[in-house]
Amino acid sequence: MMISIIAIAGGMLLAVHGCGGMRQHPEPVKYYVLHYDPPKPPIAPETGREKPAVIHVERLEARAPYTTRHIIYAESPYQRSKYAYHQWMTPRPIC
Repeated sequence: MMISIIAIAGGMLLAVHGCGGMRQHPEPVKYYVLHYDPPKPPIAPETGREKPAVIHVERLEARAPYTTRHIIYAESPYQRSKYAYHQWMTPRPIC
């Protein structure tokens, strides 16, 4: 009889401890975006004015395994991992 009471009390203690107020809050997700000031146009030494220039760059697209919001990093040349709580902020959904 005493063993069953101890077993029930121990089971209740484990249940309260496992399901009690010891919950951990999930880590918040931090979002990153690339933003930088564009470079200043070069100055022509002859005139002292900005050089006229037009540069056109096609839209860049990522290839697998980088087509995700997660930030991908490499620990070695043959291994890729991703951060769960650090992600890229993008204006459109990524496939």
